[in-house]
Amino acid sequence: MNNVTEIVTNKILAEMEKGVVPWERPWIVIPKQNMVSKKPYGGINRLLLAFENEDYYLSFNQVKQLGGKIKKGAKAQIVIFWKPIEKHKADAENKKPEEKPEYFVLLRYYRVFKLADTEGISRPEKLNNNPRREDIEAFIQRINPKIEFGGSTASYNPESDTINMPVIERFNDSDHYYATFMHELLHWTGSKGRLDRFNGDGISNYHQSYGKEELVAEIGSAILCHYFGISLPAHNAAYLDNWVKAIKGDNRMLLGASARAEKALEFLKLEV
Repeated sequence: MNNVTEIVTNKILAEMEKGVVPWERPWIVIPKQNMVSKKPYGGINRLLLAFENEDYYLSFNQVKQLGGKIKKGAKAQIVIFWKPIEKHKADAENKKPEEKPEYFVLLRYYRVFKLADTEGISRPEKLNNNPRREDIEAFIQRINPKIEFGGSTASYNPESDTINMPVIERFNDSDHYYATFMHELLHWTGSKGRLDRFNGDGISNYHQSYGKEELVAEIGSAILCHYFGISLPAHNAAYLDNWVKAIKGDNRMLLGASARAEKALEFLKLEV
């Protein structure tokens, strides 16, 4: 390992040895909800919308009522509505006082659109005025990964080869935004056609080797933070806690992850 990698790796291990730090997302998290009623979606609806990069949804009529319109080609999402309804008994007069009411469940589905797929409707979010770093933006532009902005999730999707990021204004500060992006960018370097760290189809193997891959991404993003003068977020070490035992049980794991992180940085043509 070179000096920078060794310094960053030792720092991560030192922080991990202190114990688990509660994980906090460094951006404003908004539950997926109907924009008009403000009621968060729960149950199966949460699962149906889990992989959508949006927090606010509206029905077709709600879009019209708010004076907006749906973008051409936008696709609606299905959400489920169910409500317990008491059965009406024909012989209500003979109903015994102690008799419990019977219910049936009214189950329907309806279609909603992402707020991002509408025009003329303002997004009701509390946002921070975080400045952008021109040097890092130029670095990102040179690499030119596919990025989708919006929602409350930061992730890399190997199936679509897409980095998903909340907008910079939703982060606590610019450093947290760029540190989070760099973590997902490190995952991006491992896809098929680049460094092929996931092997096989590049998708199922990504999930199977997720622990080791997270270690690579955290070490690599920490080095990128060091390179660009960004303070290493405290959550980085906490995020790795699930793999502390594995690292202690196999000291080659950390060295291997560090080596793969360095290859990722070389792929990004970044000399550290």
